Amino acid sequence: MSVPARVHVPGFPNTAAARAKLDESFDARFGHGFTPGKFDPETSMIAVVQERPDAQRLTLSSDFKGSQVDALAERVRQRGFDLVEVDLHEKNAVIAHLTPEARAIRARLASFLKVRPWEVEVCVELDPDNPRIVDLVQVLRSPETGTDAEKRLAVWRAAVLVIPGAHADWRIEEDLVSGRVVLERRDPLRLPQRVPLADLTIDFDPDLWDFIPHGQDTGARVVGQKLSVPHGLVAGETGAGKSYFLLAHAVGALSRGHDLIVVDPTKNAVDFTPLHPWCAAVAVTTLPEARAVIETVYAERVRRQKVLQAHGIGFWAKLPADVRAAEGIRPVTVIIDEAASLLEDSSANLSALDKDDPLRVEFEQDRVAKTIIRLYLGKLGREARNVGIHMVLGVQRPDTSFLPGEFRANIGQKVQLKVPGSAPMAPESLRMLFPGQFAPEASDLLGRLGDMPGSGVTMAEGGAGVAAFRVAYEDALRLPALLEARGVPRAQKWEIMQPESPTPATLADPFEGFSDDPFADFGDDPVPPRRGAESPPVPAEFSLDDLLDHPQPPPSDASAF
Repeated sequence: MSVPARVHVPGFPNTAAARAKLDESFDARFGHGFTPGKFDPETSMIAVVQERPDAQRLTLSSDFKGSQVDALAERVRQRGFDLVEVDLHEKNAVIAHLTPEARAIRARLASFLKVRPWEVEVCVELDPDNPRIVDLVQVLRSPETGTDAEKRLAVWRAAVLVIPGAHADWRIEEDLVSGRVVLERRDPLRLPQRVPLADLTIDFDPDLWDFIPHGQDTGARVVGQKLSVPHGLVAGETGAGKSYFLLAHAVGALSRGHDLIVVDPTKNAVDFTPLHPWCAAVAVTTLPEARAVIETVYAERVRRQKVLQAHGIGFWAKLPADVRAAEGIRPVTVIIDEAASLLEDSSANLSALDKDDPLRVEFEQDRVAKTIIRLYLGKLGREARNVGIHMVLGVQRPDTSFLPGEFRANIGQKVQLKVPGSAPMAPESLRMLFPGQFAPEASDLLGRLGDMPGSGVTMAEGGAGVAAFRVAYEDALRLPALLEARGVPRAQKWEIMQPESPTPATLADPFEGFSDDPFADFGDDPVPPRRGAESPPVPAEFSLDDLLDHPQPPPSDASAF
């Protein structure tokens, strides 16, 4: 039976797992020894490649040992073949005619992995238009590189660089079931070298409230958040550029007429210090302070909802302009940096401390504040979009411990930033931000970013796909001049609610206003006065006759006792 050079596979997803499954189909259709090669998405055609040309199986003697394999490989080479595989348990070996390219790449990968060449099996394809360029390398068999997905990915990202002409932007994908690893050439990812924040900052215009720019993608197109996606989450470890991302979001919101509120008691909002005059409210010190700000934001949501109901309108921007002006209704951006510190449940046990110990008091205050913050952030996530309140949360790594499923369901804009030079992130660690097929795509793009500072990937609600981008940047100390140049007015400060129940740390001194001795004004044997302004004094000594002279009326309501 003749084997075609290519077959038509419409809708082929071009993943390592899909290739392994198609390989089984090829075995049934063409016989063993053929595997899927290069896929052309424009024509939906995939190459049919022979894995082991002119393969032969050799039977080894029953006493053949591993120490004899090198000698066997040399004898096979002298006969013009390559030793492809050795099975010491079954006492057989496979030899074949490898192409020069496959032989050389197999040797390089084996050397990198510190194994013998016959322990690695590859299938190599060259660019049909330029046979000097390697197009695709499929590692069909190789030693186990570990159980940690991120470490395995890091190994293959380093291994790909031993292939002639390869670079860090090659596509790398692994099928955990078959063990197949796909290394595919593609053009390098090119992001703008620098994206000045000033270039994305418009002159003050509240009518353009519904889009906040964050940076530019590979085509220098502006990437940002449409506020039809109400809330956002940006993840990035120290050094990834999360603070610059949040500053860019803040400046974009201010230039579009938003009230800006910043909550960051972990770092005292120091990254936002130059913007404080433009912030309607800032929580910079304690968790109770953060609680008060979040409660105030929710109270504003309630107030705005009542205005909408009074006018029979469901969305704040559809209110008449004069009503919005009179009621002070404009979009609100709430930035919560290091959100995990506000949302993680406190598990410390301080019962050994006295209940009045300052450390225990502070811990209890923080625990109560976190509980209330989690409650209100959940409610804002569900209820705030139609009244124009939008949250952006910054975290180092997203985790279900402080981002439960219902909360994540209300976050549409998701961003993962990458620390320059850090190890690649496996798809498994990205599925909280990028579900389904988007996790491998995000992992791949993050791996291609290499040492680019201030870069990451983003995906908007609606499944439009994952895009790499570079965050817009400006020195924080120059942001006030930028805002003033764009005509952005300074903030009208919000009046922040205080928690209803005073905490022990805030109770006033009950003896304030008294002399040094609070009981100095009383006599040696004081008699507490009865309730009532001018009641006659009760004599210190009295008889039963005194009581009978002034009989008391019976109570009118026995239930009072």
